[in-house]
Amino acid sequence: MSLKHHVTSPPAVVGVVISAVSSWCLPVVGQTPVESPFVYHTWQRFSTRDGLPHDGIRAVRILADKVWVGTDDGLALYEDGDWKNWTSRDGLPWGVISAIDIDSRSGNVWLGTWGGGIIRFTGGRFDQFTQFNSGLSGNLVFALVVEGDRVWVATNGGISSFDTLRDTWELYAARRADVRETAVTTLSVSAAGDYLYAAGWGLEVRKFDLAQGEWTAAVEPKSVEQGDFADRGLFGGAVIGITTVGRSFWLLTQDQLFRRSETKTWLARGFGTPLEGDNFVSCLAARDESEAWVGTNEGLYVLTDWPTDTWVTYRRCENRDAVLITATRQGRTVGAIRTSSPVPTDRIRCIAFEGDAVWVGTAKGLGRGSGRKSWSELALDGNASTADKLSRPPPQGEVSVAPRRDPKAALPKAVTIAALGPRTTPIALPGGDARDKSEAGRADLLAVQLAVEEANSRDGYRGSIPFGLVTGTEHYVPYGWATAEDDFATFLCLDGALGVVGYLGPGEVIRSVTAFRSEMPLVNVADSRATIDEQVNPWIFRCPGDDPRQHERLVDYVVEQMGCTRLGLIRTPGVVARRHLDLWGRYAREGRERSPGFVAEVAYDPNAGGLDEALGALAGSGVEAVFTWCDAAVSARILQRMRNLGMSQLFVGSDRIVSDEFVVLTGPNPGLAVAPYPCPHRKDRKALGRFVERYTEQNSPTGLQRPPTIDAYLTYHATSHLLQAINVAGLDRDAVRRALVKMGDTRLATLNKGHWEPVVLPPR
Repeated sequence: MSLKHHVTSPPAVVGVVISAVSSWCLPVVGQTPVESPFVYHTWQRFSTRDGLPHDGIRAVRILADKVWVGTDDGLALYEDGDWKNWTSRDGLPWGVISAIDIDSRSGNVWLGTWGGGIIRFTGGRFDQFTQFNSGLSGNLVFALVVEGDRVWVATNGGISSFDTLRDTWELYAARRADVRETAVTTLSVSAAGDYLYAAGWGLEVRKFDLAQGEWTAAVEPKSVEQGDFADRGLFGGAVIGITTVGRSFWLLTQDQLFRRSETKTWLARGFGTPLEGDNFVSCLAARDESEAWVGTNEGLYVLTDWPTDTWVTYRRCENRDAVLITATRQGRTVGAIRTSSPVPTDRIRCIAFEGDAVWVGTAKGLGRGSGRKSWSELALDGNASTADKLSRPPPQGEVSVAPRRDPKAALPKAVTIAALGPRTTPIALPGGDARDKSEAGRADLLAVQLAVEEANSRDGYRGSIPFGLVTGTEHYVPYGWATAEDDFATFLCLDGALGVVGYLGPGEVIRSVTAFRSEMPLVNVADSRATIDEQVNPWIFRCPGDDPRQHERLVDYVVEQMGCTRLGLIRTPGVVARRHLDLWGRYAREGRERSPGFVAEVAYDPNAGGLDEALGALAGSGVEAVFTWCDAAVSARILQRMRNLGMSQLFVGSDRIVSDEFVVLTGPNPGLAVAPYPCPHRKDRKALGRFVERYTEQNSPTGLQRPPTIDAYLTYHATSHLLQAINVAGLDRDAVRRALVKMGDTRLATLNKGHWEPVVLPPR
């Protein structure tokens, strides 16, 4: 943390369809039998039909008998069985409410928004505080808590503290250009009210002494008995949630739940039923020192008893009209029940407790669970059976189809994607240089436009609706500054904006977490390796053909699976060839005990000749595999000549050679060849040729030929990749994300006996 800176309906009872029971009297310390875990068997489901302003729920806060709910388009209050809501028509200054807390003394309701700063709701009046009219550090609010006279706000610009009595602001963890970027995304005040805890992406867990005004580390790796924080990437990765209850501190990452007890010792737990395939965690809430709730993309994971590691999970069945409730203890499944139930299982965003009841906010409505029963009691309500007869959860990682649409509903005029363009901020961040406005490594907006035009020339979305494009705003507002991730707030409000094309380079943690919280898929055009914050982010993707990870896997495959340790390289001209060959060269050199990397490198220009001399130099070096990157025709010429000269080395080429054209051109005995498996959109060579021609024409106003740069190629492929996913998945952001997950499988292609065969590599 940096130094501080001063600035001025009735409940629906759910019946059990099938149940399975196992013995719950498992031995524990002292051989004391363990009670059966509880299950919530009665759920109410609320939506816009019941009075909510929007079905997308982002925040729930409960005080006394009032339930405050923040949605994607308004604020709602549930009191005495009735709903009341406020939207822009009622004076609410900003629609997307991302956080809520309440001043228990004054009754003021504080709202964090996604793009509009914070709002105080008091006496029927809304007062808005933004980075342009107050000391608030940013307009994207990740978390908000009220403690005493101060409101603490975690934003994309740091942590802001507002003293409501003195009307003053203080800034902590300020965002600067000369330090490593971090994102504080979750805040919690200790039960005693003496410490504020802060955590997020790319930083340590910190605590602030509210009396002394000092920040210190809250987690010491040496105190962890189970689960090594440093090795699991906690400090360099993403903390999803923290919360303090009584004497316990809970912390959630994407793969484990941690708890620190009053003895200051950290322990770790898995999630009972492992998160598989496309599932990921999103939020955390703890009821007491033994019970914690984890929200995921596919349902609820409830740790009902910490000492015995007992979990109850609620997940959708394959037909989506039922929920599979599974109980585990110490990682072993001991029972399963299938219910016909409105249990929330759709992209859970927030969880809050109301006595014994629980409220669960999702992307598709709000649920309230009540009527807790023990597992044994619930089983008696149905017919006992064995777990292997139960309906299984949906297959993981499969592409979701688009939601069914009302045939009478009007189709959108355009299916929109968004683009984060070059940085246009004329005011530098603190610690930066205002003169540094390099556009290198940014998404190329002309390339995005041309990819959209190409898709529309082929009838757009599913042959019926054109694709549209929106771009970010000029990132400057008088008397303040803004950054590219602020555009996500604009994109999120566009119902038709299904994904974003943009640049996410190393260390750009805030943009990554913004995509995660916005729940908008972003296809990254960066040329660099994916850092940990990108790898753990389920909303960030790359076109596999341009993803450095795929090329690293290819080199691994050649060395480890094919047994080729002496590698040779044929360097051909062109920016695309140079980029891919440089990647292969880097990965061949790095950390390989079995291979010394490229032991020989030759240059070959198809327009200048000299192929025999180049191949002779490689053969004389004793290489076992030959790498090159060029089109199908040139690659076929190289491979055919290799075989004619008696060279039997493995041939490694570009994704353009995975085609019937290449097989025909190489002749009857091509031998072994390996290449990256091409994305379907990359198989259209004519479209790529039109892109190069049109880009050169529109990017050369002075008459000088300015062909696409590598950034333009990367952007064009990223945009085409996103558009293809939308055509597969339909008009739903999460369905698009699932399609991108499936399209991102690491695959290679091998040519054997004249036929290309796909090779799917296991995930790392």
